[in-house]
Amino acid sequence: KYNNVTVNKMTLVDSETTQREVGLDVVFVLDISGSMRFESNEGIPKVISMVNAVNKAMTEIMKDRNNKVGIVLFTTDATVLLPLNVYTARTTSNGIGQYIQYTTHEDADGHDLYFINANVTGMAQNTTEVTGDESMQIGLAKGADMLLQQEDTENRQPITILLSDGVPWYSTTEYDNVTSDNCTEIYQDFAINNYLTILTANYYKNKVTEHYKDAEALMYTIGFDLTSITAQTLLNPSEENVNACIESGQAEATTLYNYLTGIEYIINGKEVRNPYTEYNYADGAYIGEMTAEELDEIFAGIIEEINKVYETTTVETSNINMDVSKIELENLDTNENITITIDDQTQEYT
Repeated sequence: KYNNVTVNKMTLVDSETTQREVGLDVVFVLDISGSMRFESNEGIPKVISMVNAVNKAMTEIMKDRNNKVGIVLFTTDATVLLPLNVYTARTTSNGIGQYIQYTTHEDADGHDLYFINANVTGMAQNTTEVTGDESMQIGLAKGADMLLQQEDTENRQPITILLSDGVPWYSTTEYDNVTSDNCTEIYQDFAINNYLTILTANYYKNKVTEHYKDAEALMYTIGFDLTSITAQTLLNPSEENVNACIESGQAEATTLYNYLTGIEYIINGKEVRNPYTEYNYADGAYIGEMTAEELDEIFAGIIEEINKVYETTTVETSNINMDVSKIELENLDTNENITITIDDQTQEYT
């Protein structure tokens, strides 16, 4: 039991928190090579799962009309399906805007052909066939160019979401100047194609960051049904994955390791050295076998994360001195006089 209590007067800071919303500039860079027509392990053509997942993501993004979305489709070359802008879907299905659609029909040999078209108000429903082999560099370059053309970058966050189901079949040594004319310079040298694509991703991500000034560009990668160590390193060149390349003992993975670490650097008679000490461009990477539902969840997770991008400013407005406090003191001896001191003022209670 005790009968002396000392309490320091409480001072609270009354503060006001203001949030300044950052507009999102989101560019989807989507693989529409021929393998996207193939079924995933659950028996659904991957292009269908991709279209559905992108529509759900766009529906969420477009809830805020300060956000913009653009879509680049890439195969051997790349095309802009939707320029970076604010969109309204022509049609909805179960509350999901159908911003892009797929159609299919059989060719003369009975093979299914797939096409993707835009489906937004105020724009023609241009159509692109799902066919060919990947030139991922040209997709990344066109996606970055969309962001680099934006004039108003204040309070805006640039984001690229790359989805592919394969490693690139084509590449160019001109990784910092990829065009439709040079993007097929190298064919089927997968280790070199992966290496040059990693350089391209780093180069254009840095360029976009420079352009936006106040915001670091973000890039997320999705490897749809990709499992090899070279594919994982392509889309997520972390130290762990790069080291796993050499540890795998696989010739292709070893070559990729050698180029990334500077052991090798000659390609087509040119010196193409890795200029980046930090070359993991992926801010988030999701790679492996996945169902349509899991793909939806991946996109939803990315959108949830980037929707939290904002600047918070706390402004102190006043100090409030609390002269009265409720104090729970179980061991006070109420049979004796009690002395309570608050700051320098003492009061005796009987």
